[in-house]
Amino acid sequence: MENLKNLLNELRVRKVKQSKRGAYKVIKQTDARKIKQEFMNALLNDLKELLTDGEFIGVDANGIVMEIENESVDAFTIEMNPKVKNLDFDAYESVQAYELDQELKAERKEQRKRDKAAEYKYAQEKRELAKKREKAKNE
Repeated sequence: MENLKNLLNELRVRKVKQSKRGAYKVIKQTDARKIKQEFMNALLNDLKELLTDGEFIGVDANGIVMEIENESVDAFTIEMNPKVKNLDFDAYESVQAYELDQELKAERKEQRKRDKAAEYKYAQEKRELAKKREKAKNE
């Protein structure tokens, strides 16, 4: 990942122009496009070093596309399309919100499992009670 490392070090000190787009502060579009292109090129060159023969990486209209060989499905494709965000974008807050959302989804999934298990147990108990009543009725 040497190319990406070098680019990130260079980006840390690069002078970029900013402008306003409505209420948002943004990096000037020409600078943002240049940063995106340089990032994609650095990532592309670094990822090329990791591929084996028969695997492919390139750039199409959607960004970087990489085809990875796989024993069970022959191969699959991964697409990456980086985006330079507004200057007002809070990456930390975005990650925290995503992690919280994932946590809540996992909790809901566990609750559904517990609810399903409880329903199953209730249905079993109900069947057992019905059998006991039927047995008592026949005696």
